[in-house]
Amino acid sequence: MAPLARTLGVSPFRLCHAFGEASGRTISRHLDHLRLHAALDLLASQEGRLVDVALAVGYSSHSHFTARFRRALGVTPSEVRRGLTTARRRELQGMLTAGRADRRRVGTSSDSALPAGSARGG
Repeated sequence: MAPLARTLGVSPFRLCHAFGEASGRTISRHLDHLRLHAALDLLASQEGRLVDVALAVGYSSHSHFTARFRRALGVTPSEVRRGLTTARRRELQGMLTAGRADRRRVGTSSDSALPAGSARGG
């Protein structure tokens, strides 16, 4: 962040504050938002390992990616991959865009935590 702030001629604090004022979210939350959008697209388009998706969108590990994904969307990348349709991917991206995803609460042990149209097993 410091190099960007220096380029813009402001302090890192001022950059973060101005970004938050303009966008309504922190820079790190915005980066997560962009990474999760990209991850949804990759989950729909490739069969590779989840760690490869995580690394491709900028997370340092599979576990960090899965934790951020679950916190934002209420399901794991594996669960999404099993039941991801184009319509469901757009729905999840809409949740991210609308900012509803981070406030979503999910049940802990029932199938209600799965994305619409997905099923356990398989």
